[in-house]
Amino acid sequence: MDSGIVCAVIGAGIALYGVVRYVIGIFKDGTRPRMASWIAWGTGNMVFTIAAFTEHSYVGAAIDAIATLANLVVIAASIYKKVEGRPNDIVDWSCLVSSVVCIGAVIAAPNDMLLGAIFGMLANAAATIPTVRHAWTNPREETWQLFAANGTAGALSLISIIAMDGFMLETTAGPLMTIVGSSSLVMIVLGRKWLTNAETFVVGELRAGEQLLDSALEAEVEL
Repeated sequence: MDSGIVCAVIGAGIALYGVVRYVIGIFKDGTRPRMASWIAWGTGNMVFTIAAFTEHSYVGAAIDAIATLANLVVIAASIYKKVEGRPNDIVDWSCLVSSVVCIGAVIAAPNDMLLGAIFGMLANAAATIPTVRHAWTNPREETWQLFAANGTAGALSLISIIAMDGFMLETTAGPLMTIVGSSSLVMIVLGRKWLTNAETFVVGELRAGEQLLDSALEAEVEL
């Protein structure tokens, strides 16, 4: 079997694991996706799929289509679980507007897939912002395994596409953005969780010390 196909299949398997782990997190572990992010990611991946297919990079199109489907699965799971994720500020709304602009660019210039890929990358980057903010403020409401799996799958997908079709931004934009965005989110989620645990530990130790000091003072007063 061609090495490019092997990388693509392994990458798809890893991505599937990440999605399953994330959906389990939604139903059992308190994961709360930001809907604005997932809608914009889905829009960007749909545009990447169209761009890759138009450029006859069928492996790239399949990879981006799988990513789009994964986005839809997470959105559906969030709706079913009634996760509160409605846009509530300018960051969320800007993210959704970028999705509309991305689709508009493809409709306005259907023969310019480079332009579509660029707008897809911009929508994808905008989509990451609400989740970055959410991961920083509520790290326990994000599942880092999905982003780690996506980053790995993105790297394998990039290798696969380049091996089979060469490098073109129109066909590699999806995996490139997946690598950058997912890697950043892994570091933010894990780093913030570590800081939160460290803060909890320090506060607990300080309170324990205060209790010991109070006990000691009370003992001296009694004497």
